[in-house]
Amino acid sequence: MQDETNMQYNTDTEESDRDVLQEQKARLEQEIDKSKRIMVLQKKEMQYAREKYKQEMELRKKEMKTTHQNWIRQRPDRLVKQLDELQERIEEQSGQWNEFREYLEQWQSQVTERMEQLQEQTRIQQEQMEQMYGEIERRMEEQREWIQRQFEQMQGQTPIATATKEKPQEESERPQEEIVDEAEEEER
Repeated sequence: MQDETNMQYNTDTEESDRDVLQEQKARLEQEIDKSKRIMVLQKKEMQYAREKYKQEMELRKKEMKTTHQNWIRQRPDRLVKQLDELQERIEEQSGQWNEFREYLEQWQSQVTERMEQLQEQTRIQQEQMEQMYGEIERRMEEQREWIQRQFEQMQGQTPIATATKEKPQEESERPQEEIVDEAEEEER
């Protein structure tokens, strides 16, 4: 009875350990998937911002071309002043574009670094899980061996086993069920 309780407890413990490990693995995979989705969305947002900025620059170039054509028709002194202002705006926007490009490069390097960190964390956690599984399997095997030894010792110490050793060869060849039935009748 005690052995059955121990075996049931060990089985329940093993199942509980497996369930916990499966839950941890599932949570880890969900976190990784979530991080990947966030990274993809951020990349798309940055790409969209970059495309929008390029479109605005193209539109401004067209406007400058149109403005330039209009300036040619205007008085030369006013044209020179407007050209100077336009040149200043172009230089300012070019500087902004360079800053934006640097920001994008920094962001990309951060994203790459974060992905590498996540991959390393995933690898480490998988190794830890494999070690835990190995440890659990080793303990389970030790428990099985211990239970088997206890069971064999108990079989050797029971009155039924002692009685069968003393009985003649013919009786010991009888099926185990008959011997158990006789032992129960003797106890009554």
